[in-house]
Amino acid sequence: MPFEPAIKEIEFVKKADARLFDAQYLKRFAGTYMLPGAPLTISLKGNALSALIPGQPQYDLVPSLSGDFTLKQAQVVSLHFVADDKGNVTAAEVRQPGAVITAKKRE
Repeated sequence: MPFEPAIKEIEFVKKADARLFDAQYLKRFAGTYMLPGAPLTISLKGNALSALIPGQPQYDLVPSLSGDFTLKQAQVVSLHFVADDKGNVTAAEVRQPGAVITAKKRE
């Protein structure tokens, strides 16, 4: 990123955890989560996740440094996956300005 014309460009090298790009790891998040009034379907495509709510466009999930995911098409919304003591994902928290909605994972 150019910051000052007289100095070398600054390169930011911090990246999200490599597991967040690993299909074997990501498949644990795939499934249907129950939001109030509508299901939220998380799908694995290659080494990336996507989210779908009926009546809305499909959203691409982008890993963040915190281990959560942001919606590429709506960056103010993020998903935090909740796991039990055994590492099984049990819910997803949809975080948006002013609200956090918990969606339980359907078995």
